[in-house]
Amino acid sequence: MKTSLLIIIVAASVGILIFINSAYAIHTDEGAHTTPFKYPPPLKQIKSGIALIDIQCNEGKHVVYKRDRMRAACVTPETENHLIFERGWATIRLGLPATDNIPRDLCGFYQGKWMAEYKECELLENSLQCSLMGGKYNECASACRNTPDYPNVICTDNCIEVCSIEFSTLKDIKNHPLVDEFYAKYTDAHEEVRSDHVSYVVGSDDGFKVRMNLYFDENYDLDYIDLRCYVDRELQTDVPETFISKYLKDYTCDEHGSQRNEN
Repeated sequence: MKTSLLIIIVAASVGILIFINSAYAIHTDEGAHTTPFKYPPPLKQIKSGIALIDIQCNEGKHVVYKRDRMRAACVTPETENHLIFERGWATIRLGLPATDNIPRDLCGFYQGKWMAEYKECELLENSLQCSLMGGKYNECASACRNTPDYPNVICTDNCIEVCSIEFSTLKDIKNHPLVDEFYAKYTDAHEEVRSDHVSYVVGSDDGFKVRMNLYFDENYDLDYIDLRCYVDRELQTDVPETFISKYLKDYTCDEHGSQRNEN
């Protein structure tokens, strides 16, 4: 009888341990497997200095945040439903294009003041909120920091808490100095926007055509720029980014191909 009771207790204990391990796997996701992962758990990433919004998850999982308590977790779709609907977590999937403007939306969520022209959020409560937005926190920024003559201006001594965002947008791509140089050279150029690049084009397929392409990634970070000169749809000149400015100044693409300008 004692032996049978002992077996039952041991079996029950093993069952409890298995249940605990299973529960731990559900809530932590990253730490329940023995196989190596590409990315460490979110907490280790944060402690190593990675901003909350830059946390990466291993294959099959994505990040969710508890925004009011500044927590993050890498979860499966099944676990995500449990966190969202039963525990009040909010999903902010990483890898969204910059036009989704997560920093701006979070600035409003934290009751901050969004400065669109300067990509800043003022009056946040703490640096962790800025980290979640993917920004750089300054607890005592000058109130005159964005004035044209700063720092050579008379300003108040009041400090302003500022979160400066370093994300890119399609507008940033279009404001590249080479775009102005292209329009200065070809005043009748037009713009064409695609999913991974924006082009500035002049001419036609039946004669000569000049096309300058600015390629960007899913976050609208500029990858590279090239300029091409075509005659009757045949490529005549392929100009890399480092020589585009000189090419626009010294050469002209026309029906004869690339011609050096006469001084």
